[in-house]
Amino acid sequence: MTTCVLCCACRPLIIIVHLFQVFFCDCFQIITVLCQTLHILCPRELPGFAYAWLEIIGHRLVIQKVLIDSRDRWNMYCQLLIDMIQFLEPFLTNQLTKPVKTLYTGLLRLIVLILHDVPDFLSDYSYQLIAALPPNCRQLRGLILSAFPSTIKAPLAFEPDLRIELLPDCSRPPRIWYNVGHQIPASLKSILDAYLKHRGPITLLEQILIALDVCVLCFPLICNCKL
Repeated sequence: MTTCVLCCACRPLIIIVHLFQVFFCDCFQIITVLCQTLHILCPRELPGFAYAWLEIIGHRLVIQKVLIDSRDRWNMYCQLLIDMIQFLEPFLTNQLTKPVKTLYTGLLRLIVLILHDVPDFLSDYSYQLIAALPPNCRQLRGLILSAFPSTIKAPLAFEPDLRIELLPDCSRPPRIWYNVGHQIPASLKSILDAYLKHRGPITLLEQILIALDVCVLCFPLICNCKL
């Protein structure tokens, strides 16, 4: 019964996806509208549509048009994956309920599919995806971090004389579509820029704590905490 309801719920959008393939094969604007619509109808806004929503973003036509045919649409798909991760985050505890476990398993399978077919996507957007993951998602984090560009040949891990620092691919700078500076508050960024320019003052850590609204009296406790 549940399967029938889900199929009926996602059938209109699946039909639209098929129409995109037939009539708008390479129309960037149409595919952009599709991704924006899915972002608006994300599971946080419509929890009852979560199963069908995940089925739509994992549909072979969506993956083909958004990920495989062009890199220009990768940022849109990254936002859709983040939408699902943010929806699941409050429910990812030690005891997963059956509905949450079904969604999480579906997301894992989708990531495995992308890792197999489009590893460059996970490699390029790993920072955004990892930043959205809660700390206890170790399996999903490991899948994302295991991705590497398709142009790189992975070394044999059991070679006796393997030295990572001597591999030629390690000298290439990674391609990251993520601006870390946008995530740093303006007050903190000015402090860090001043320190890098003048190499001082020695009270840098205290200034960082103040900029982050952390009590300075807690500073020794924070510095001496066990990792």
